[in-house]
Amino acid sequence: MYFKSFYHSASTHTFNDGGIKFNNPVTLANEERKIIWPESKNRDPDILLSIGTAFDSSSTNRRRDPGPRSRAGVGGFARKMFKIAVDIIQDDINCQHTWKKFLEGLAIQEDDKERHRKYFRLNPDLKGTKKPVPKLDAVDQMDWLETYTKELLIHSQELHAVAATLIASLFYFEISHIEGDTEEGPLIIEGT
Repeated sequence: MYFKSFYHSASTHTFNDGGIKFNNPVTLANEERKIIWPESKNRDPDILLSIGTAFDSSSTNRRRDPGPRSRAGVGGFARKMFKIAVDIIQDDINCQHTWKKFLEGLAIQEDDKERHRKYFRLNPDLKGTKKPVPKLDAVDQMDWLETYTKELLIHSQELHAVAATLIASLFYFEISHIEGDTEEGPLIIEGT
């Protein structure tokens, strides 16, 4: 642990070094916006943008099979518990997996384009580059990763959609007067 734990009473979360439990803090960010703007907590945000640091969609980093049978006794039990702990940590630090779980939790219908366009993840996929995802401390790979990311995003339709959504979210209509009834006729709304 590099940083001292911090308890945040409003969210009832204890924050530790984020690299272990909240490597992709999208769920926390979504909860935090509901605390900051409680009047909007049951609505989607105008935009929620998650930015990643690269992944390889063709990578099979973890085996999903149960592995060998554990041995009997205390030693076998300890090894089994250690493997479970490692699996949990690997799931927690897999940011792309966290993003997928977050989206699944929103339960957005496939055909609901209005809701889909509010949630974005920009994360360069290294699939096909013949370079592995750089190690956490591989500072010598930063220049290559920056160049690759710029080339990838310059033509990205998703980046253009993010930009358009961000610009659109800057505008709002403040109502000053409402007149009429929708059941009886036209509704007149005035504002700036």
